[in-house]
Parts: sequence; C-alpha cells; structure tokens
Amino acid sequence: MSKNDEFPIELTDLEKFNLKISGNYYTDEEKNPVKALEAYLKLANAGDASAMISVGMIYEKRDTPFGKALPGGPDDDAALKWYKKALNAGYSDALYFIANHYACARNDNAEALKWYKKCVDAQNLYGMEEFAKIYIDGKLSLPKDYKKAMQLYLKMIDIAKSKNEKSYSLINGMFKIGELYYKGGYGVEKNYVKALDWYLKAVEADMNRDNITFREEYAKDLIYPAIGKIYDEGSYGVKQDLEEALYYYEKTDYPDFFVKKRIKELKSQGVGSGCFITTAVCQNFGKADDCYELTAFRNFRDTWLINQADGKNLIAQYYEIAPKIVKKINCLPNAAKIYKNIWSEYLQPSLNLIEADENSACKKIYVDMVNTLRNKFLN
Repeated sequence: MSKNDEFPIELTDLEKFNLKISGNYYTDEEKNPVKALEAYLKLANAGDASAMISVGMIYEKRDTPFGKALPGGPDDDAALKWYKKALNAGYSDALYFIANHYACARNDNAEALKWYKKCVDAQNLYGMEEFAKIYIDGKLSLPKDYKKAMQLYLKMIDIAKSKNEKSYSLINGMFKIGELYYKGGYGVEKNYVKALDWYLKAVEADMNRDNITFREEYAKDLIYPAIGKIYDEGSYGVKQDLEEALYYYEKTDYPDFFVKKRIKELKSQGVGSGCFITTAVCQNFGKADDCYELTAFRNFRDTWLINQADGKNLIAQYYEIAPKIVKKINCLPNAAKIYKNIWSEYLQPSLNLIEADENSACKKIYVDMVNTLRNKFLN
C-alpha cells in the first residue's frame, strides 16, 4: 500500500493549521464533538498522527460534566483503531493511549498491563508515569507497591536526563519520589530528609525548564506547599522550622484550605515577622518575640525603610536571603558566638541610631550586615 493509499487526503500547511485550530476550538470551547471529529478526521486522513489520537479520544469519550460523547455514544473499536494507526505512524505516545484505553474504556486489566509494560520497554514517559500511579493506587488488580512506583520514577528521570529533557516528566518524577518518602509504606521508608532532598531537586529542575513561560509553575502549585509541610511538622530527620514553613507556604500560588489556615495560624503566633536575623539574635539572648529591640527594628522597617525609594526591594531581598543565613548559622557549633558578634557589630549600633532618629545611617549598617553575612555564609 502506498502512502497516498493509506492517507488519501493531501492538505496544504495552511489547511492543516486551520483544521487544528478548528478541532481545538470545537473540542475546548464549543464542546461540539461532531464538528471537532470532522476537523480531526481530515487531518488524520492526511497522515497527522496527533490528529489520529484526537479522533480516538473523541470516539472513546463518555458524557462528563466537561464534555459530551458523540450522539451515537462512544465507539471503542473505532477509538482503538485510530490509536493503533497513530502508533503505526510512529507516534510513540499512542502506547500510553492504548494502555489507558484498555484500563478505562474496556476494564481489561491484563491487556492494559501488557501495554503499560510496552510503554516501559519503549521508554514512553507518559505511560511509565501512569504505570507508577497504578502501583501507588493499587489499581488493575495490582497491590499497592511504592517501591515499584519509585523504580519507575527513577527510570523516568534517567531517561529524561539522558535526552537532556528539562520537562514536566523530569520535574514530576522527582516530586513524586519526594511524596513517596513523605508518605512512606508499601516498601518505602518514611524519610523527610530524603523527601526534602527530592522536592528541592524538583524545584531546581522546574527553575531550569526549557520553556521559560512555565518555569517555577509546578513549584508554586505543588512543591512549595509540600516543603512547607515538612518544615511545619519537623519529624523523620528534619528539624521543625516554622519560619521556613511559612516562607514556602507563602510562595504557593494557589494555597488550599490547609495552607491558608496554617499561614494565618503561624502569623498569629508571630512567625514570619520579617526580622529573621534580628529575631535569631534576640532569641539567642533569651528575649521574647515582642521585646523592645525587635519591636524597634520592626517599627523601623514598617514605618521608615518601606517608604524609601529602594525600601521595598531591600525588604524583599532580606526576606529571601535572611532565612537561609539563619539556617546556615544554626547548623554551626559556634552559632551562639556568631549571633553575639552580629549583635555587637551590627544590631546594637543600628538600635542606637534608630533611637537617635538617624535612620539613613541605620539603613547603611543594615545593608552592610546583610551583604557581609550573605557573602560569608551563602557564597
């Protein structure tokens, strides 16, 4: 059979573009499967493998709150036929759609598992990711097995790295391994140190995505609140750090009810006042959170510094850097001595200047302190 016999329609690039726009519009906006199918079928019959997948999905679709099936109802045989056509056309992700079709549309566990294993053999990341979720949830008659799920995620990560892909699959694999260590059980130890390590790897990968538009998107949605919970709970090898917990909770773009509640509770307890270094120093001297010194520094920040031309930027930089400096100092055996030196060299002179209403001079010492400590403990 010639290529023209297999794909009888020939389209110009402009026609292909318009049909894709039309198919996407009728699928996502109008929710009209008949019109969408008409557009995608033309593309599929011209050899467009991704359109073949779209045709299969329309034939497979059931009525849901998010869209309707075709008027005659789903046609699973037609769906499978088009998925396999896409696979024959070299579209490797069709393996995932075929496996998912057997699992969800036909409830054929044995056939679904066979195709998910083909996904692993073909190094198809979407299929491997779904296979891992099956082990996590204990579906397709398989027992829950976090260890096997983790093995799949580790393999996904290795594949993505070997292809130099800075993709969603790489980030998600790292995050999911972190989740498995956070949950523990089913063959995996509960270990917050390892969970935190994998969460931070996922953040780094997210910040280095190839697509700049999506950088840090995953972190702000899922990873930051997960890191916040680890610091909030402070268990299984990780010391509780409510300042760090609040820091990560507040970096979340769409906090859920729990995160919103914890942010409010932590702030009501005086956590996150912003004077991280001064708070640590004063705590070292056994002073309360509402002591004279801390109140004076906060008043300087909130009534004078914030109103300067560069004030908001300096405060934002401080919020970013100071918790990390404190964290580094707290890990050192001579932390108490370091805090005493910070007090005598920077904070005591700053307090004297605040009391003398010499705020500009205080600001200069403040900037010098942050820069010096950053260079010493973070660089």
